[in-house]
Amino acid sequence: MFTEFLSQNTNQAIAYFIITNIGLFLALILTKTFVLKNLKMIYKRTKSIVDDVVFDVLAKLKASTIFVISTIISMNLLVIPGNIQKYANLLIILILTFEASKMLNHILRKFIASKFENNKSAKTLYIAFEKVVEVIVYAIGLILILDNFGVNVSTLIAGLGISGVAAALAVQNILADIFASVAIYLDKPFNIGDFIHINGNYGTVSKIGLKTTVIKTILGSEILISNKDIANLPIENLGRIKERKIITTVGVSYDTPTKKLKKIPELITGLSKISDKIEILNCSLDKLNDFSLDYSIFVKYKTPDIKEFNQLKNDLNIAILELFEKEKIEIPFPTQIRINKK
Repeated sequence: MFTEFLSQNTNQAIAYFIITNIGLFLALILTKTFVLKNLKMIYKRTKSIVDDVVFDVLAKLKASTIFVISTIISMNLLVIPGNIQKYANLLIILILTFEASKMLNHILRKFIASKFENNKSAKTLYIAFEKVVEVIVYAIGLILILDNFGVNVSTLIAGLGISGVAAALAVQNILADIFASVAIYLDKPFNIGDFIHINGNYGTVSKIGLKTTVIKTILGSEILISNKDIANLPIENLGRIKERKIITTVGVSYDTPTKKLKKIPELITGLSKISDKIEILNCSLDKLNDFSLDYSIFVKYKTPDIKEFNQLKNDLNIAILELFEKEKIEIPFPTQIRINKK
């Protein structure tokens, strides 16, 4: 094999190959150093992750990989026998496949870190996609190796396609959950620690996994909801509310004098003074109910914290009761009058 190689290439051609290979290798190393030096000045001034990724990929490009690239280019100067060409191609494919896998995973890690910097579950997402990237890259490398050794890869790819469809049908629910988890990470309807309302449940998001999301309810129990279901359910993220506006109703007795009825909106609006985080926007007689005259009170609570909100709501309700007690305004309860006719 080696004798065949020497017989087909002159000493001059081999010398040209060696000189060209070394020269090209050194030129690529110098180019890498020059580009890295200039990129370093750029990426420190920008917030974009694109230049960061390019810099990191070039920085991690090993001299052995650069040597393989220079060798591939320089081999055009030689006549390579078929057997040697096969094994050379095998070595090149193995090295490039390994390097491509590392580079793509590094890019993926950078992207996830930039998008979910403060998200504790981002590591779970990265681990899952790291394996997917590795499988895809190594599968492509294997196909190239088999093709290099004369295997009919078209039939193999067709077979893998059919097998892939069958496997996808078998695990479609799992895949639906995984894709839904990706949608959650990208759309960010909630983050870990957010207090949410979903499907009738109130609780804090404690974990976002690949298949399920865990919500710790206000009662202390944990609810696991599949990510596929979450993608199809309305979500109220109470953790992102900076202020809350609610309408509450209070009823007064029909025995209340009209003069007092007219004063009630002003009296209730004045209760805003009990806290600088409470603003009563409006109060009006809204409905003549069966047993009471109902006033609607439109209130703004200036707090994002659910516990503080509940406490402020409690304080306002107590203040209304104290006000009605002071003004001798009665809050009625349902009554029935029975009239017996003889």
